[in-house]
Amino acid sequence: NIGGVAPFFGCSIINNAVSFSFANSSFYRQGIDSICETVAQETAHAFGMDHQYLCSDPMTYLPSCGYKWFNDVDSPCGEFSPESCTCGPTQNSYQILSSHFGVGESPGPDMSFVRPLPNTNVNSGFIIEVDANDYYYGVGTVEAFVNGASVGVASTPPYIFNSPAGIEGVTLVEVRATDIRGVEGISQIEINVGDDCTPGSCESGLVCYQGYCIEDATTSGSGFGASCSGNETCNSSLCALDSEGAGICTEICEIGEGQCPSGFGCLEAGGSNVCWAGVDEDPSGCGCNSSNNGKNGVLPPLSSNARIYDSTPCEKLTPPRLIFLILSLRQPLHAAVFTL
Repeated sequence: NIGGVAPFFGCSIINNAVSFSFANSSFYRQGIDSICETVAQETAHAFGMDHQYLCSDPMTYLPSCGYKWFNDVDSPCGEFSPESCTCGPTQNSYQILSSHFGVGESPGPDMSFVRPLPNTNVNSGFIIEVDANDYYYGVGTVEAFVNGASVGVASTPPYIFNSPAGIEGVTLVEVRATDIRGVEGISQIEINVGDDCTPGSCESGLVCYQGYCIEDATTSGSGFGASCSGNETCNSSLCALDSEGAGICTEICEIGEGQCPSGFGCLEAGGSNVCWAGVDEDPSGCGCNSSNNGKNGVLPPLSSNARIYDSTPCEKLTPPRLIFLILSLRQPLHAAVFTL
């Protein structure tokens, strides 16, 4: 019934030390978290660290403590009662490890907006809702801000907040989530609060998409309609390619809803719908929008239902392929790694 063993010579580091954690021991009835915590403790012994009388620290012997991390806390040592430490009256596991190795990345909770979505048009008094997750440490609190002013704090899901009255125009919405260690993660978006735009109502360099004025290709090399080679080159994080591999920065849409900027229509492609140049969403006949044949980074329409002004009859063309955004998910691994 032994979880692990390791050498311990006072306060000094033991170079090239070997420690053991016995994963098949009945000691690990609590599961893989206990194995990970034992690996952390036995490895830390080789770096001169004593058992610590602090329930939330991996150096503890105390049971049923929940999540553990190396705490930036001066606490007594000892297994089942407080005692003086080998190297002094107290021990701070965080400070010892950071002095040996430096401080690693500590990103805090992951967050995503449920509503509003980035670059959308909303009415005054809009609702803010976010998902917040921290795989290992758990979320402590979530606080929402509108244009830098706090609008509320929540400690349990769902994380929903009311925006203040009187907000108009381009608005910055920010959420800050803190895990139980106090480490913070931040996410922010821009939205437009007020009346929806209409085709032609946006300023020069902007186009109207879903009631919101967004940058076009003349304003930004990554704006709507700009040439692209991958999602990362577009403000919208969406690059659509035609059958020849040429692409434009575009946006998701719903067919028949008139959401796309002037000169674009909503086109089904690769299981999703995207705004595409010269597409006519009207299913009747061949009265179609004219194409600019690739000028200003906008590609000619290629679609089974696309229609362009031409003397030749309409024919079925190849829909564009989509390069979909690949999200990098942070998934902590159970391994002998110190989390500071």
